[in-house]
Amino acid sequence: MSTVSHRDKNFLKEFTHYYQLEKSGVGKMISQSQTQGVDPAVKEISKFLGFFAAAKIYKVIDQLAHPFSYDDVVSAINEALRQARVYIDSAIVAKITKKENSGEKTFEIKVVKVRDKYIKAPRLPDPSVIEKFFELCREDLVHAKIAASLAYAYIYPEFSEDEVKRE
Repeated sequence: MSTVSHRDKNFLKEFTHYYQLEKSGVGKMISQSQTQGVDPAVKEISKFLGFFAAAKIYKVIDQLAHPFSYDDVVSAINEALRQARVYIDSAIVAKITKKENSGEKTFEIKVVKVRDKYIKAPRLPDPSVIEKFFELCREDLVHAKIAASLAYAYIYPEFSEDEVKRE
């Protein structure tokens, strides 16, 4: 006989609520029209964080999703920039071949190998974007949470070993 803990009941209640929202269409993927009210600096930081989402390096995204203070935001962005720099330095130029209905298409792109897949190399945001993002987060930490959430909408493309040919 199994018993359901109070914590499990709360989880089940919350899951049911979100499932109903999803079913009703409220929880669909974020469309461009829904993000129009989001500051461009927040969008740019989200696009940058999309690399970490693709690479399944969730620490910096999690830190931004749950900041306790402005210092947490600065620390998370600093960590993300430092990690991105390491990946950028190890990036390779590769010829990517994609199979399409009309044949194969080949293009060159900088990629990094993370675990068993290749991901488009991260692109650092402009310093002015980072400054603006910090300004916004100093006013309200919700901007950091929005950036963390949108990171999954701006996830970087990944490529298999078969698609990547090293230069």
